[in-house]
Amino acid sequence: MLRSVIIITGKGTLLFEKIWVSSTQMVGKGNMFSSLLTTVQEFSKQSTGMFVSYIEFGESAITIVYDEKTLLRCCLFHDVADGSEFGKLIANSLLRGFIELFSDTDFVHTAVHNSSKFNSFSNKIYDAISQSPKTVVLQLRLNRGIQNSIVVYNDGKSISSGGTEDQLGMTANLQAMLSFSNDLLLSKGDGPKEIILDTNDNNVIISRVGPASLVCICKKNKNKEVYQNSIYEAVILLDKVFLLLSYLQGSFVR
Repeated sequence: MLRSVIIITGKGTLLFEKIWVSSTQMVGKGNMFSSLLTTVQEFSKQSTGMFVSYIEFGESAITIVYDEKTLLRCCLFHDVADGSEFGKLIANSLLRGFIELFSDTDFVHTAVHNSSKFNSFSNKIYDAISQSPKTVVLQLRLNRGIQNSIVVYNDGKSISSGGTEDQLGMTANLQAMLSFSNDLLLSKGDGPKEIILDTNDNNVIISRVGPASLVCICKKNKNKEVYQNSIYEAVILLDKVFLLLSYLQGSFVR
């Protein structure tokens, strides 16, 4: 679960803070953490040539992502159980959303004297995080065994990593197929979690996750071990994202 997030400038100025889980360690200490984390980053860069991206302490963790163009950092405080990949995914989505919303601001050369104008980002957090599945499918596309990956929502909307029209056409009847599978298995007291289609050129793996299905079109000439773990990890990430979005809407119902 997310605990809080702060977005800071390259010089350590606090621009935005959002607290989901109130605690004495965080409330009223955004500026302190901004200065502390900036100092840690500068020391790490000077000592190792690299920035710190993940810190664990007890059951809490901090994921830090950095934008080279604006020099902004997003520091996401969350549970260790969430994992570093989930923290990185959400932190990057939040930072991109923040930069897009305030694209007319020069964060590098202009000193920020009034950070209250950035408070409006609080209303855009859900929208920013809802873009996370796009990152997941794009990462899947980097796997040499996956030709295309698509998230298809129950309402028919979809997010694709890109691919040929023929490949995308393979999912045209996905809704009907899932509906049929649901009816068939629910009649036996079960529900489909994964469907595998074997075609002449590809293996199509359809995984049910939250309010959607992850469709991966995999190369048949590649060993399944090349892509199976990547798909499994993507399903876990998407499940966490959808649970988080449900939480942000005020409900844990998936």
